[in-house]
Amino acid sequence: MFYKKIKNFLLILISLSIICGTSFAVDKNVVNEEDLLQNVQIAKSKNKKEKALKKLFYYYANIKRWDDVIAVSDDLLKYKLTKKEKYTVYYNLARAYMNNKKFESSVEAAQEAEYLYPKKIDVKMLMGDIYMDNSLYELAASKFKNVLELDDKHVTASINLGNIYKLQENYGQALEYYEKAMSLRKNLAPEVYINAAISYKEAGKTDEAIKILKNLKVQNKKSSLLLADIYKRKKKFTSAKDVLRSYVYGKDLDLEIYCNLAEIYIFSKDYGNAKKLLMYYKDKSNNKNIEAIDFLLAEVYYETGKHKKAIKIMNNILKYTTSDYIKDMVKRTLKVRKYKNN
Repeated sequence: MFYKKIKNFLLILISLSIICGTSFAVDKNVVNEEDLLQNVQIAKSKNKKEKALKKLFYYYANIKRWDDVIAVSDDLLKYKLTKKEKYTVYYNLARAYMNNKKFESSVEAAQEAEYLYPKKIDVKMLMGDIYMDNSLYELAASKFKNVLELDDKHVTASINLGNIYKLQENYGQALEYYEKAMSLRKNLAPEVYINAAISYKEAGKTDEAIKILKNLKVQNKKSSLLLADIYKRKKKFTSAKDVLRSYVYGKDLDLEIYCNLAEIYIFSKDYGNAKKLLMYYKDKSNNKNIEAIDFLLAEVYYETGKHKKAIKIMNNILKYTTSDYIKDMVKRTLKVRKYKNN
């Protein structure tokens, strides 16, 4: 059935980023940038200027003014800092370069910090984040595993390892770390449970996936779509419909929700409700030419024996779509339909 192709238009976005920070002690007597800059300028001795620069560096690191963090660190590193102070500078410098998308510089700064304190967890977590941001998953995994060697109960490291193995489609390994994180802490971010459910689903453990999704305290679009898809694959169409019904026929028109629910109606041969749903979307939408909706509507007409209407819709898609991929798909679909009708 050609409506399956709309999956190319349905996207699920996953993101989880936790970055730790390290800084100098806060000076409660100085609270604004103007005072801090003035203290640097009027400092008459080397010691006073060093102290003023440290406070300015902390200020910029705290408010995440990354360009200024980098600029001040260049001056600050010229002084004879303590080991702890050097670590603080290099750690925050690595954060600054990472946020400025300067991969090599961020790694170099983080390595300097790690060299000073090889057993510091926060810098290893930061390095893992840097590698993850640059899709260097094996290096990232190595850092997060280093963290677990130092602290076997580190929840974030476990979650990040789960995320890495999920991205690599190694769902069994991903589940090992998601399960570890879930055993260590309750009330994790919903995204963690959703990613664990995806991994259970892809590993063929759909009952576990359903259990996690049903137990989410707050259901959202992503978890609902995933749960509905699992029910659909298990041919539990009534349950699948129930999950998504609350999202439709309201003020919000969500294309992904409407298409997925229409798919479920079509799979369950409930063509009347499928047509009603799709026509409602077209009626309420400002854009009447939507490929995904029209694909599904054409399928409804075809499955109910109204072949001419289905073909008319498909030909109309050819007229308005700007996608060469969709044009090719429509042409191939029409050829298949023509062959089957002869």
